[in-house]
Amino acid sequence: MEKDLLLTDAQIVHIKYLLSVRRYEDAHRIAEKYRQITPLHWNSASLFEITFLYGLCCHFLGQDEEASFHIKAVFYSAHAIGCCYANACRDLLIQRTDFPMSDYMKKLPNAAAESFPFPEVTGADGFSDGIFNADTDDVYTLGDLIHDLRTEQHVSLRQLCLGLCSKSKMSKIESGKLQPDIAMTEILLQRLGVTERIFSFWGNEKEARLHDLKFRLLHTRTLPENLVNDYLDSMKQIIDPASRLYYQDYLVASALCVRDPAQRIEALKEALRHTLPDFDIYQAGCFRLGWEELSILNCIAIAYRCLDSFDMCSLYFCHITEYIKRVRPDAMLQVQILPITVRTQARMLYRHKQYDAFLEMTGQYLTGRSVMYYNLETLASLLFYRCQALMEVSPSHAEESMLLATYSINLNNLLGYRPNALILRNGFLNAFHIQIND
Repeated sequence: MEKDLLLTDAQIVHIKYLLSVRRYEDAHRIAEKYRQITPLHWNSASLFEITFLYGLCCHFLGQDEEASFHIKAVFYSAHAIGCCYANACRDLLIQRTDFPMSDYMKKLPNAAAESFPFPEVTGADGFSDGIFNADTDDVYTLGDLIHDLRTEQHVSLRQLCLGLCSKSKMSKIESGKLQPDIAMTEILLQRLGVTERIFSFWGNEKEARLHDLKFRLLHTRTLPENLVNDYLDSMKQIIDPASRLYYQDYLVASALCVRDPAQRIEALKEALRHTLPDFDIYQAGCFRLGWEELSILNCIAIAYRCLDSFDMCSLYFCHITEYIKRVRPDAMLQVQILPITVRTQARMLYRHKQYDAFLEMTGQYLTGRSVMYYNLETLASLLFYRCQALMEVSPSHAEESMLLATYSINLNNLLGYRPNALILRNGFLNAFHIQIND
């Protein structure tokens, strides 16, 4: 993913140069290639820019329909998340092209520019010169970080290391006498509300292979069954007693392959017991949870939804959201967990026609700088249902509903989910007699 992103960013510069010298066909060929490999859920800025440049190439080559499709997808998607890139796109189209912009596109207000004042730095004289010396006594170690986070949050040793290691081993990790492996480091940080993604870890060949398999198995939903089985077999062969956290990853990936929802729930609960043998959803607030453990709870809730068990599904989702509100993990960790929780809960409320509850819940997550704006797929889904729920409640919401529908249609187009966009466009026309043109 990171490699694809870096390649895309480099090619964006190249495409801009080709456009500047009017080598439109070369720019089109490169933009089309890298638009398809840009990670959808990694960096919206790169996705916006490569798609917009592709649309510009189509425009200059006379491919009007393709140009309109991709340029509008970027403009409305950027506008939906309050990104100033929408303003830049519109200004460029007006000033430097003859792109036929719709009246609706012209009249939308500019996305508001936000300023983030830089705090004044004091005590800079005491800063390090940046030269690292492992032999000094004032090195801030991983153990120091874990200890400071734990004490700041009033988390006991027992809470933090529950199901992972003994309290004495945890003390040795905090004192720097013992260095945890990568998997242990990740879950300890996550239980303290800090994503491991802000750190760089160097493991041995075995850890690298396990981590790679874990990443690949995160996408079981989109992988062929035989490939998933190959990954699972490879992972099982590598795992030994010292790799117990990776064994939990293996159990989760295996559970997600179970087709029957009731059996899947039992398999997921078994995976959760691997690190939290006494876990009780009613007492979720008494535990500290890592990303994998929270993901298991999400998957259990989704399985209950498949069984049409509305109460159990709601119970799990409510405890997940309450846990996140209480612990307040950093934004990057929230982005990994909360969007799927909110998206699935919102869909469930909508399908049970609980429109008022749906609108209240989604309204909480679509204000301010919500983490939902950092997951375009979730945002597209929430707006897909919210625009329809508003119309179900009252036709007086028609103007707002049209805007949200336009956002959702173009977000889905940007992400490659054209059938969803078509369903929403036709649904508005048939159910509410409203034509969404852009």
